[in-house]
Amino acid sequence: MPDQPIRPTTPWPWIPPGLEALARIQLSTNFQRGEMSCRCGCVFGLQQEDVNPLLVVALQALHDRIGKLIEIVSGCRCADYNRLKKGARLSQHVLGKAADIKVPGMTARELYREASARMVLSPTGHGVFSGFGVSDEDQFVHVDVRRGLDFMVVERWCYTDGKEAPWRDDSYAA
Repeated sequence: MPDQPIRPTTPWPWIPPGLEALARIQLSTNFQRGEMSCRCGCVFGLQQEDVNPLLVVALQALHDRIGKLIEIVSGCRCADYNRLKKGARLSQHVLGKAADIKVPGMTARELYREASARMVLSPTGHGVFSGFGVSDEDQFVHVDVRRGLDFMVVERWCYTDGKEAPWRDDSYAA
């Protein structure tokens, strides 16, 4: 009889064996530690202190605004995995302050418009995302909380051929 494929015990195949319960701990109503953890299989992102709490608040606020499943494409990254992915040298992912996200049925530009709306607020009423990168090619949006609650300064960029490129307002059109 052929071997049966081994099914992962979590929806995150990068979680090391024995850490599944830790991965299932809720960060918020709709997000768990496992989906924010580093995809290389190390444990970065599984400890409470790894993920910036403001990022979790911001992602939950976005989820509550749009009412749809938000897929975390990339959350925390260890330095080695960030280099492998050719991430920015001072990546917010390495600091636990960023996530690349997708929403089934939404384009990256639609998701960006929702994420950058003033309605995505923290419980204190402040806008929370302060960094946005939009990939029209891969249909994801990078969001981060690099400035904490200093929401008056927002950084935006696009991704072209997988690399950061200057923000273009003409690319804003859906």
